[in-house]
Amino acid sequence: MSLLFRHAAVAHGGQWISAMRRLAIAVFLLAAALTPGKPTRGNVNDFIAYWTAAHEVIEGHDPYAAGPVLGLERQLGFAQPKPLIMRNPPWAVPVIVLFGLLPFGAAQGLWLLGNLIAVLIATRWLWGVYQAKGESRWTPWLATAVFFPVAVALAIGQMSPLVLLGIAGFLHFEKKQKLGRAGAFLYLVALKPHLVFLLWIGLLLWSIQKSKGRTLAALGFVTLSASLIAIALDHAIFAQYLGLLTSGGVLAELSPTLGGVLRLWVPQYQWVQALPAVLALIWFLIRWGRARDEWQWLEEMPILLLASLLTTSYGWFFDQIVLLPCVFQAVEWLTTSRRSVSVGVATMYVGVNVTVLALILEHRTTFWYAWTVPAWCGLYGLCRVLGRSGSTTTASTAVATLAD
Repeated sequence: MSLLFRHAAVAHGGQWISAMRRLAIAVFLLAAALTPGKPTRGNVNDFIAYWTAAHEVIEGHDPYAAGPVLGLERQLGFAQPKPLIMRNPPWAVPVIVLFGLLPFGAAQGLWLLGNLIAVLIATRWLWGVYQAKGESRWTPWLATAVFFPVAVALAIGQMSPLVLLGIAGFLHFEKKQKLGRAGAFLYLVALKPHLVFLLWIGLLLWSIQKSKGRTLAALGFVTLSASLIAIALDHAIFAQYLGLLTSGGVLAELSPTLGGVLRLWVPQYQWVQALPAVLALIWFLIRWGRARDEWQWLEEMPILLLASLLTTSYGWFFDQIVLLPCVFQAVEWLTTSRRSVSVGVATMYVGVNVTVLALILEHRTTFWYAWTVPAWCGLYGLCRVLGRSGSTTTASTAVATLAD
């Protein structure tokens, strides 16, 4: 993959800011092409949920109440029978509340711009974390532009790009041993805490094992501050959120995850949707027991993200944008592989993304995308094996050269 991108790039590229500009244009145009001009049945921009929630909070109303939210969304042209309610926890309110002061069209454009900037910063930081020696500066931008969950998350107006920024910020600052800043960026990850549930368990155990309380303290401080802001705007907001989870049927919804597929097979047993997550937890505890003394977040984060997305009870295709660190680590591994091998893996990578694009153009929904996370897992595992094989071959060649 790396060599394909490297040989496809201009030999003497500009500075990284120029690369960011080019990526921004490419992704923005693709997202703009996918973004509906007006929300209609079957073609909904999820930013409606954030804007209506912000508007309701500002007006002193319940942002999770179905009736008022649906009435407000109807005014924006929303045509579905059920409202699109924000599912994020109350501490997300400070992120969205100012958008409620703007007209919907202006707020939607500003939200897209902010998410695009978040993706660009995350790409830059992840490149700094996983960049291999001699790797072209164009590699991360091409890998990001091809990774279709990025364009979909931007087009739909989702909050997932901010979660990606939180993961990238944590890795960036943890590598620099600035643990307070690393923990503060995890607040963005907590905007969708279920997506990376194994990360929270690993963070707790790591903080205890390594006596790294500063990271948890920073995360707790930022999240608590955001929660207090939400409570100041709506005193009952946590009770309202709990009501959404318990009486709105949110936890009973099906999504294109491994657990969702199991529920389709045995619909009479709703609890099977959580079974993959339980098995993932057991797997993680075994892994932690073996690796805790040598735990390195740069190495462990991608596998935790993959395992979490594979087994979470609730997730969608656009949430897979948080797997971008896995892509960068895979590219790093392939720098030691032969060109033919890298080209083959890159072709499979592009093929998965093209298949997703074809499904979107055919207006396929929900479980048509249940195969994507297993596909990313397969490619990641393949790159890991090829990377180790390439490293062994390189080392053997170096020893032979020295012996000669």
